[in-house]
Amino acid sequence: MSNFDIHKCKVSTVFYVHCNAGCDRTGEFIGSYMMSYLGYNATTAMGEDCRQCGRCPNFYATNAMGFWCLTLQERKERTNLGNCKDFAGCKYLGDCNAHNPTHPANPCPH
Repeated sequence: MSNFDIHKCKVSTVFYVHCNAGCDRTGEFIGSYMMSYLGYNATTAMGEDCRQCGRCPNFYATNAMGFWCLTLQERKERTNLGNCKDFAGCKYLGDCNAHNPTHPANPCPH
């Protein structure tokens, strides 16, 4: 994702992402994209992943989103991501849920 800047495109760009359920690895990627490029905080990104998929990403994908959130904060690319370690609750190696998920003010910000 860091090598591709969608905002440099002259025309509208559509990403088609497909997998069997679209929740776990795909949800991790889409959630990270929302934090990186759409200005969503971690809670909003997780809430949108859960809403759009019908269930929340699994333990591994949720933790990967948390690590990406921390990476963005460490690089100082984003300062308003919220708590990267407590945006979701997960049972160890099990199901996760979003903590107080928020909805984006504008679901199509660009």
